[in-house]
Amino acid sequence: MTTRETVATETPAACATSRIVIPVPTGSAEPCPAFRDRGAVRRLAVIAYVIVYIGTVTPWAGRCQSGSHRGFTRASPGTRRRSRAVLTPSLPGAIIAARASQPPRQRLARSVFRPRPGRPPLSVDVPALLLSLKLSAATAALLLALGLPLAAWLAFSTARWKPLVEAVVALPIVLPPTVLGFYVLLLLGPHGPVGRAVESLFGARLPFTFEGLLVASVLYSLPFAVQPFAASFAAVDRSLLEAAESLGASPFEAFRRVVLPLSRAGVVTGVVLSFAHTLGEFGVVLMIGGNIPGETRTVSVAIYDHVQALDYDSAGATSLVLLAVSFAVLAVTYALQRRTVSAWPLTSKPAS
Repeated sequence: MTTRETVATETPAACATSRIVIPVPTGSAEPCPAFRDRGAVRRLAVIAYVIVYIGTVTPWAGRCQSGSHRGFTRASPGTRRRSRAVLTPSLPGAIIAARASQPPRQRLARSVFRPRPGRPPLSVDVPALLLSLKLSAATAALLLALGLPLAAWLAFSTARWKPLVEAVVALPIVLPPTVLGFYVLLLLGPHGPVGRAVESLFGARLPFTFEGLLVASVLYSLPFAVQPFAASFAAVDRSLLEAAESLGASPFEAFRRVVLPLSRAGVVTGVVLSFAHTLGEFGVVLMIGGNIPGETRTVSVAIYDHVQALDYDSAGATSLVLLAVSFAVLAVTYALQRRTVSAWPLTSKPAS
């Protein structure tokens, strides 16, 4: 390679003031025509200046605040030397840099199921669990008092509009919990008929209180108590009732002394099913009571909050406790049912 001076010959007057020294290979007759244009040379100079300026700016010079860079700052000469080393990293360095550049939430989502050192101990929301047990027990007690007369009427009544009542009782089984919770909220709200009556009589409001949760839970678990009651009452032999009436017993006495003892298994099943169903309800509780700790925060809402906070350990521990309680309640129920059925044999011994 040799260097020579080349001056444009087509317009000497216009190019006399600008001489450009261009390296031209030996044996080349003329340089590239693009270098004869003064505007092209200026554009190349601007591009070169921009490249040099960008080379002095590095994003690694700033410090990270809250997961985002402050911006591009002019780096010191030492930082420039380090940035040149970063521009051509090795394969392990590139992997580490890509890993560090991921957002914190992405890294957390990838490592959420991996064991991490220093993790806090498992925590079970005991107040929420106790509140759920209290709500379930109160709901089961109210359904036992209200469901027995309703189930007796459904079992022995011959009214024409009895199917409509049965459909209303069974409606919470097929209705979505959020829809039922919405209508109950309108009914118990300050502008609803029940809400206005309660506020005028007692000066209190039902939404977002434990009493409102109790009313909603009774409506939501009504079919789980009434249907087993009615099925067990209808299975009682009618001849026994006729014999009790012939002996002078009133209908209430016949129901109390004949029907209830023979329907003990169905009554126990209805009470336990209503208790277990109320223990795990979520949609109606969230619509009526919200999420007030110590007041309306049940165990299902606590599990939902743990999952939303990516605290899968606490959610798993609370769910395991709820699973154990539900399994124990059902196991005891089935054991009592077997004992009750064996105590009341359906077949009589043949006379000798």
